[in-house]
Amino acid sequence: MKTDLELVQLVLDGEMSAYNDLLFRYEAPIYKFVANIIKSEDIAKDISQEVFIAAYYKLYTYNKKNKFSSWLFKIAMNKSIDYMRKNRNIQQVDIETAAIFDKSISPELYAEYKEVKKNLEDFIETLSKTEKHILILRYSYEDLTFNDIGQILNINDSTVKYKYYKIYDKYKKYISDKKGVTPSYEL
Repeated sequence: MKTDLELVQLVLDGEMSAYNDLLFRYEAPIYKFVANIIKSEDIAKDISQEVFIAAYYKLYTYNKKNKFSSWLFKIAMNKSIDYMRKNRNIQQVDIETAAIFDKSISPELYAEYKEVKKNLEDFIETLSKTEKHILILRYSYEDLTFNDIGQILNINDSTVKYKYYKIYDKYKKYISDKKGVTPSYEL
């Protein structure tokens, strides 16, 4: 399997099929990332397409010293923010991205899942934009390091690490304040 850098170079050399490989590699993570920000499946699909179109036309600007995935997520972040700025008055629809249940799941487990999901959503709404973006990036694409996330958000990696671990502390406090107990599950 070719690396991202090899594929980028092939595209720059005129081999268009290499871009399909990059698209296939990053289509799902970019969509998931955008959907977590935008909260609308249809709009997230449109923005994801815009990300790949913009990346294709700006591929010559990609700095090979940085990870391609960081560069692509940065474009996705900017496209999502642009959309939100232009459409502040549009009602955003929540989408189910955490799990897909089959019909064999027990009602008790489903109820517990819904409670945990609601607690997480409520907690995430208490976070700053930067903290939300750190969580979304950390869980949208598992290969992103703290350094990569820092590059995407234009903050240094030690700040990303600090904020990430403080989010977990805030979450434990949020749950204990809400229920009077320490959570048995983790972010």
